[in-house]
Amino acid sequence: MPAAKSAAKKPAAKASKKAVQSPALTSALAHTRALLAIPSATNRVEDVADYVVAHAKKRGFKAERQADDTLHIRIEGTDKKRVVGYGAHLDRIGLMVDELFDDGTVKISSIGGLYPGHVMDGVTASIQTKNGLEEGVIFHTDTPIHKVGGEGFEKRPHKWKNIRLRPDACIGCTKKNGKDKLKALGIRPGQLVWLNPMLAISDEHQTLRSRWLDNTLGCAVLLALIDTWGKAKPRFTVDLIFSAAEEVGMGGTSVIRPDMTDFVAVDTSVGEEMEDLNNCAIKQKAGK
Repeated sequence: MPAAKSAAKKPAAKASKKAVQSPALTSALAHTRALLAIPSATNRVEDVADYVVAHAKKRGFKAERQADDTLHIRIEGTDKKRVVGYGAHLDRIGLMVDELFDDGTVKISSIGGLYPGHVMDGVTASIQTKNGLEEGVIFHTDTPIHKVGGEGFEKRPHKWKNIRLRPDACIGCTKKNGKDKLKALGIRPGQLVWLNPMLAISDEHQTLRSRWLDNTLGCAVLLALIDTWGKAKPRFTVDLIFSAAEEVGMGGTSVIRPDMTDFVAVDTSVGEEMEDLNNCAIKQKAGK
């Protein structure tokens, strides 16, 4: 019998090309990771401000710091007649403990503009105590749809009085021991609650997914610019402004200098159509 022909070899699959990140993008992503790991809320931005000050010093720039932790960093350019300001705010939306309940849950309220409806169900957060962070889950008192029915679920009130946070350590507590457990953990009214950003960065798809990015992304962009301008001067002089209380006001304008000729707010915006964003995008490259 004739020898069987060997099966034709299939061509090897081509390895997918991994997208190459620019140094600026790599820097911005690294700063995003670092900043999101630091708790931050309006008027409680000390640790984030420390990070920015230390990084500016590392790159050879001095950060002027006000009592409220608003920062101003001037980077001299080749053209000293034109001074362009770039501003971002250090604070993120946060929460605060309002009241302790007998069942081991706590009532919370927002610091900054935060809607208490469906967007909060299942969000993990941590209460800042003197002993450290106590992580838990935020939920609506009428969360289970099998408890209130479909119609009741849609009509449930979206108010902070219906929102609770249950620390993990209080799972299984009853009305007989819940409040005592909260107190034993060091949880008290007035303490800050940090929201878990749930950060996910995909190198394959070149995407970043997270919650509560306002305005961590803006700060990361400015820090990446510091990295760039630490190696080469910008064409014009730059003022970088990091404000501390944007979520409840417009703090930060006190560090704007009279010689500033232009100002660009680097902030986070959501909900617009991409076409609109592209039409209004700033075409001017930073530093050119």
